[in-house]
Amino acid sequence: MHSPDFNCSMPISAPQRALEVYRAEFDAAWEFGGLWISVWHPFLSGRPARLAAIVELIEYMREKGGVWFATTAEICAHVKWLLKTEQWEPRVELLPAYESPIPELSGPPQSTAGKKVSMSRITTQSRDDLTDESRVVYDEIMATLGEVDRPFQILLPTPELLRRVAHLGLLMRFDSSVPPAIRECLILATARELECEFEWTGHEPTARESGVSEQTIQSIRDGRTPSDADEGVQAVVCFVYESLRDHAVCDETFRRVQTAFGVRGTTEIVATLGYYTMLATLINAFESHQTRPPSSGALR
Repeated sequence: MHSPDFNCSMPISAPQRALEVYRAEFDAAWEFGGLWISVWHPFLSGRPARLAAIVELIEYMREKGGVWFATTAEICAHVKWLLKTEQWEPRVELLPAYESPIPELSGPPQSTAGKKVSMSRITTQSRDDLTDESRVVYDEIMATLGEVDRPFQILLPTPELLRRVAHLGLLMRFDSSVPPAIRECLILATARELECEFEWTGHEPTARESGVSEQTIQSIRDGRTPSDADEGVQAVVCFVYESLRDHAVCDETFRRVQTAFGVRGTTEIVATLGYYTMLATLINAFESHQTRPPSSGALR
């Protein structure tokens, strides 16, 4: 493997070499106890011989005994049970708080030219700073999503509103009939139209993982209807553009979406558009923006 960007070069190792490293790490974790998360490096996965090495390691771990193979959901449930029964209390270490930009880091990197440079208009609170009611909702979101990201941080002073917004988000993302690729194109188009860099940055990788092509993503970034995409994607992107640009949707565009996704799907698409419009509005209102000279990387 050679990476000129990082001036790094290294040979591709045999699966057994990686297996030695993983086994040593596992043995040390087993000896002292605790959580061990394995990350299957390409040197160890992707080929039949490498898959056989992974199977060999798992069998070794099983034979050693005293090992709990758990999913993330099972770990979350176990931690919640420990907290509820007061058998364990997490250690909290707060990062330093700054009231203004750090002088050494105040200059934006070159790659941000053309983008909006944002600073929050509210102070981000740690869990310990929250009211009891907000802390309960904070913990609920951490247990389900693993993080309380920026729009949810904004809503922390209104815990019941935050709870309901978070529940709606879970419904929109995980219990909707709208296919993931369609949903992500809808969100990207919404982020683009409302110039919400946070929303775009968070969902661009998810769009790729959902099978959205680079050409489609670039078309949406440019504010165009993606010509390479299927009818469903094109119809939904047009739906978003008309909703946010014209504040209305023409009969032809509505018919295209309803033909592709039915009455239920159309209703969920409109609700998803409304949800991510709300999030973008929250973020844009609570962030202080300074616009830099335009470039091809900007959403506008």
